[in-house]
Amino acid sequence: MPRLTCKEILTILLLATLVGCTKGTSNTSSIDGSQYQLTSEPIGAIDVLKLRSTAANHDAVVVVGRIGGAQPWIEGLAAFTLVDSSLPACNEIEGDSCKTPWDYCCEPNLPTKQALIKVVNQQGEPLEVGAQELLKLKELQTVVVQGKVKLDASGNLSILASGVYIRP
Repeated sequence: MPRLTCKEILTILLLATLVGCTKGTSNTSSIDGSQYQLTSEPIGAIDVLKLRSTAANHDAVVVVGRIGGAQPWIEGLAAFTLVDSSLPACNEIEGDSCKTPWDYCCEPNLPTKQALIKVVNQQGEPLEVGAQELLKLKELQTVVVQGKVKLDASGNLSILASGVYIRP
């Protein structure tokens, strides 16, 4: 059996240490999603379309909608798009056999009928973990979101969410 040199042994030990230190250090384990999951539905929820027509920057709001859109998730962030509840998903349209019914591909001007939801920490920064993992969310779920309005210079609507309630 060949003998390893000191350099080879040190390299193996260093690699083993690096693998051991990085394993299991994802943000999912360090962020407690339960603090963002509301156990009861907040009162006064309005639909996305109504919110879009009345929202002012920094307003405290409660909005209801369905998780959807062409790309409903933002990779690595607790963020997702919320579509107005009045819009039918593709699987609710007779004869439509779309494999991704949450994309609302038949809906014209979808961006004007949705809002970006960002689950944020106390400093207002989006959490660096996927919303699906953090809150156990999936496409087409109806959720009620509590948070503050954030409008950008182009009028894009975001909600900086402090809590999310998943309707049964």
